[in-house]
Amino acid sequence: MVEAEAGAAGLHGEDVSAVDSTIEFAIQLPLRVPSIGVVLAFGLLLRLGLAFLPAFQIDTGTFQAWSRQLASDHPWNFYNTDFFTDYAPGYMYILWLFGELDRLFGGFGLSTFEYILKLPSIVADIGSAYVLYLLLKDQRREWRIGAAALYLLFPPVLLIGPVWGQVDSLLALFLLLAIYFVGTERPISGALAYTIGFLIKPQIIAALPFLAFWIMKRFRSETPIQATTQLFTGLSVLAAGIAGLALVDQDPHASYRLVFGGIAAVGGVEGLRGLGRMALDRWEPSVPSGLSIRELLPSFPTWYRAVGLSLAVALVLIFPFFTYKPWEIIGQLYKANEVYPVNSFFAYNFWNVGGLAEGFKPDVSGIKPDEGTFLSIDHRAWGLFLYAISTVAIIWLMRKSEGIGGLALGTSLCVLVFYVFMTRMHERYAFAFFLPFLAAAVALRSRVLFAAFLSLGVIHFFNLYHVYVYYQHALKWPAFYKWFERTDNLSTGLDTVQVLSLLFVAALALVLAAAYVIINRPRRVGVT
Repeated sequence: MVEAEAGAAGLHGEDVSAVDSTIEFAIQLPLRVPSIGVVLAFGLLLRLGLAFLPAFQIDTGTFQAWSRQLASDHPWNFYNTDFFTDYAPGYMYILWLFGELDRLFGGFGLSTFEYILKLPSIVADIGSAYVLYLLLKDQRREWRIGAAALYLLFPPVLLIGPVWGQVDSLLALFLLLAIYFVGTERPISGALAYTIGFLIKPQIIAALPFLAFWIMKRFRSETPIQATTQLFTGLSVLAAGIAGLALVDQDPHASYRLVFGGIAAVGGVEGLRGLGRMALDRWEPSVPSGLSIRELLPSFPTWYRAVGLSLAVALVLIFPFFTYKPWEIIGQLYKANEVYPVNSFFAYNFWNVGGLAEGFKPDVSGIKPDEGTFLSIDHRAWGLFLYAISTVAIIWLMRKSEGIGGLALGTSLCVLVFYVFMTRMHERYAFAFFLPFLAAAVALRSRVLFAAFLSLGVIHFFNLYHVYVYYQHALKWPAFYKWFERTDNLSTGLDTVQVLSLLFVAALALVLAAAYVIINRPRRVGVT
């Protein structure tokens, strides 16, 4: 039996003595465990060996072409040509470096270039395991090392980076860094890590609502900024939004108008809140004491600094690619999102349950577009609606939570519902969920969360492997692949992909229920 420590309780900040000391955690590790350095070294060597396996050549071939294009034509011309580009500029810095090295050494061979392209994900995996170890500093040493080792040996992690050659490991690393910094009272650093992650893989936007909520909740008690500063800031943001709308008035992209219109709206609301605080400072004595008007007008100085510095860093990083019109990154992201306008692009999620996406049909021309309707509403709008209400529910559910466990759990759940409900999801977009979810399972010492981590991990691995072998025969196990193509499982009329998608969605419901139980057991937070 093990005694629960303070780090496990950190949901409501309750007295540690209230935690049940007779509860046993799901993993029993040996008393003698290797050091974190040994674990990381083994993980690195394992990946360097796996990297010799065939990559997913559609992706690595694209990365190779982008690398050479960046080296030959420079970043400022990269997005201004007819060259196919559906990635944000963050990862392009790495590809630019590889392209310059390729030119310096007279051109790498295909296999050498593929191997080099896998190195960033390998480094990110090692970094993720170490940050996970640091994040769990309140836990027992063997659990921290065990969590890092488990992540390094997790089959989806081994497949997606060292073998496949994709870069989702970088997204997972920067998401965990954001959680680590925010959870250790460094929200500015967390915001910067999040910003870099967004410029690498914009799918990290799934976590923004919960991280923003956590920062505002955690740092709301700071000394408020001056009302005049709040008013001036709001008016400045409003002016920036209006100026942006004027600059892009002739551009056909609705995305520009949506973004700059949103900026103007935020600035207007913030200006009104500043004006309201100024009025309240002047006439508060005449306001009835029962009206908590000031509670409706909070200010968030940390939030101001986080947003301001993040925008500054983003502008610096995108400048080489969008030198004269930095707002064109909005159009680039919009264009990238329009490449696969489908319900589900390989993803085992809600849109592959019950034939909503006509099963697993990777051929783009054969997939049902997300412009299809239900109750006269586009599927894309339904996906956004389901994600939005799920995120609101998660924030409400976690509103009283504290500590690293609560932060990691809420963030990971937002990523999960984004993958499950949004249209246009690729199979890889679930990957970033697992790292913070593992941190939550260990920090909260929950058997249910740990079982969900393993179960969802198996399904996700099947999803990744299915796509990996669909287009190429390397590592293809014919008998196993035949199971993927089965069209009637247990006389249900559902094909294998639909069954696995149904299990994935059902697991989401169980995880949300488990989170509810954990959050509402403030005095007995141990294994659930």
